[in-house]
Amino acid sequence: MEKARAILIRRIRFSETSLICVWLTRTHAKVKTSARGALRPGGAFAGKLDLFYEADIAFARSRTSDIHALREVSLLQPFDGEGPHYANLTVAAYFAELIDRVTEPAGHAEEVFDLLHRAVGYLRTERATPRAITHFEAELCRALGVEDASGRNDPLHTLAAQCGRLPPGRERALRACVGRVVS
Repeated sequence: MEKARAILIRRIRFSETSLICVWLTRTHAKVKTSARGALRPGGAFAGKLDLFYEADIAFARSRTSDIHALREVSLLQPFDGEGPHYANLTVAAYFAELIDRVTEPAGHAEEVFDLLHRAVGYLRTERATPRAITHFEAELCRALGVEDASGRNDPLHTLAAQCGRLPPGRERALRACVGRVVS
């Protein structure tokens, strides 16, 4: 059984009661797990599998698939996104989507995990701003080792080259930060 400190960056409904959870971990990079019975009321995972929650997880590696079996979740820090602020949730979703696109399963992700951990911690206590988004993008380039030493490369172009194109959630996050909520 593998154990890791993790932040939940994606949830996908797998069946009526089960989820596929994508976690970013410091030691195992991006890990996909199946959480059987996660949506069952009163189950072992009830209230522990929400986006951007930080937890200690235990999972059993699959021999045949990249989706491992989630065995335990010990919630460390929930994400309330500074109460009901839509912008904080939208910005956190953009960060998670971007990280999901640029990281690989079982890759090296210590710096990326630390960056996401700091960003989610910031969004727990502070109101999201456009500057926080551009800072995160520049730091992500640095953590991935794709930053131009001269500082002339635009992080947006660098990240777009890394993941094909930037997630559409970026524009939504920027608009939410300046007070224009989009649907």
